[in-house]
Amino acid sequence: MSGTDSLSAIKEFERALDSEYESRKIFEYSPASVITDAAGALTLTHTKNTFPPEFAGFIDRGLDAALPPLINARHGREADMDYGSTLINDLMFMSHYYMLREYLYYSYNSPGSFTWDFSGRDIRISFADPSIPRHFTQYANSRLLDLARFYQRYSDLSASAISILREKEELGSGRHIQEAFRYISQEARERIKTQFEILGGSNSTVPLKGYSYAHFYSIYEFLLSKCLYHRYHARAHGTWSTFQYAKHLLPQEISTNTNIEEEVVRKVLKDISYSRKNRRLPPMYFGMIDHEDLPHYILVPDRFIENDGLAQLLRVQASKDPAWFLSHVSVPIGKNFTEKIAQKFREAGFFAATNVSMDDAGPGLPDIDILVVSREPTLGYYVFTCEVKAPLPGLWAKDYLRAIHADSLPKAFAQVHKIHEALATQEGQRLLLEKIGALDPQPLSEGLIPIQGIVITSQNSGMFFEEQTQKTHAIDYHTLSHILEMCDGDTVYVIKTLKDLRRSFEPEIRELSVEVGEISVTYEVASDKGLIDFPRNHWKSVGRDVEVAEEFFREGGSPFDVLSPPES
Repeated sequence: MSGTDSLSAIKEFERALDSEYESRKIFEYSPASVITDAAGALTLTHTKNTFPPEFAGFIDRGLDAALPPLINARHGREADMDYGSTLINDLMFMSHYYMLREYLYYSYNSPGSFTWDFSGRDIRISFADPSIPRHFTQYANSRLLDLARFYQRYSDLSASAISILREKEELGSGRHIQEAFRYISQEARERIKTQFEILGGSNSTVPLKGYSYAHFYSIYEFLLSKCLYHRYHARAHGTWSTFQYAKHLLPQEISTNTNIEEEVVRKVLKDISYSRKNRRLPPMYFGMIDHEDLPHYILVPDRFIENDGLAQLLRVQASKDPAWFLSHVSVPIGKNFTEKIAQKFREAGFFAATNVSMDDAGPGLPDIDILVVSREPTLGYYVFTCEVKAPLPGLWAKDYLRAIHADSLPKAFAQVHKIHEALATQEGQRLLLEKIGALDPQPLSEGLIPIQGIVITSQNSGMFFEEQTQKTHAIDYHTLSHILEMCDGDTVYVIKTLKDLRRSFEPEIRELSVEVGEISVTYEVASDKGLIDFPRNHWKSVGRDVEVAEEFFREGGSPFDVLSPPES
């Protein structure tokens, strides 16, 4: 986007887009019926293999886009002959509307994100910043890897539950329910580990507004188990899962099964349900829908299972009272997130220290969030200086755009630069040697210390920072975790994989088209590349590191050989 003429044309298109949205017939019908039937359609697309894989995503986004006016309305006409086709067609348009609104947010707030080409009544919207589609490709891959690893380890749990539930009643108090829940509850506990869980689970002491995080966690875990139960009962019987839950019974059921007071349960349900009281927040922050005209909650099991409900709830809490959230929750999130990443490095075979002070290297220098040291006898030490940013995972454009705020990723890249400048000084080198000596129980007597900076985030992999990531790697925690899990303590593996990330996740682009009134719009989206896994390495666990070092020195090698120019 460039120039005032382009901006004017984009604003004109935005007005046309909003007008087309508001004119959709879906808003003429009973909002309670629309919500129920849309949730039913979404449940069906998740359950039946007769729909294209992307169809569920279209309905999901369409429902989120349609909910704000639907949740606020109370009256509308009953279904007629055209209702079914109107519902699906309008939800499909709403999905395009959702995406186009996202692109508008990016274009206004991060100029250079997209290219808008206008030709009469035709508009073409293309990615101008390659970091945007690359981010979504990489982050989606990390989540798929999480699920792939999960199914590799725990597929027997779902298989056992399905076997138990065959030819059994879904509701009631039969023994089969308790037997199935033994496997389902374990699966729920393991699934949560793939989410944004860094506050301590059911043992957390972190307070939220109105209840504790521990209370929320236990309630959420039970709801996740409940959704898994209905998913597997449906699969056992070739049908689709339950998605409506009586408002007067669900709090009682949760209270009975978690031993948490019903009043606390109702507070949590209020915060995780999209309702008229919560309508100022975006629908994607919520796992349930609570319309005043409905006697039941709407909860699509597959949507609830696959979403990150922990991040959703924290987004709600942060939005409702930012100052309170900042003073009570943000500090433990940052502290625990940093320690969790440091522990991943340690488990992979590296030394790691958190919040390393740089005061002795000069005044006003930032701490090193995580100092990672790899002992390399053939070289010396390889050091990663990690700057950690733990914003809550983004759920829509306005969340992602927070990364460009001055105190977010721009600050992280600047701090890495300051730290590296300081470590290049005599005082900085002395400090670094001291810190390495404190980490390594058998410090090397000589060698080199190459240094590399990494910005680690909860989700962002360099989105909006194409130029900065040419020099300093930016990576999301999930992708980094998969790399560390596979590296077997091999620094070269980590360095090469980080270097190759940009190429590995260069997105495949496809185009979608939609009519907005008399305007034909074609826009680019990042296409699914299929699962990209990291190969398992064999280094320290098989003693290869020791063999290489022994051979190196036996042949007369020196850590300083890399400084010698090659013989011509």
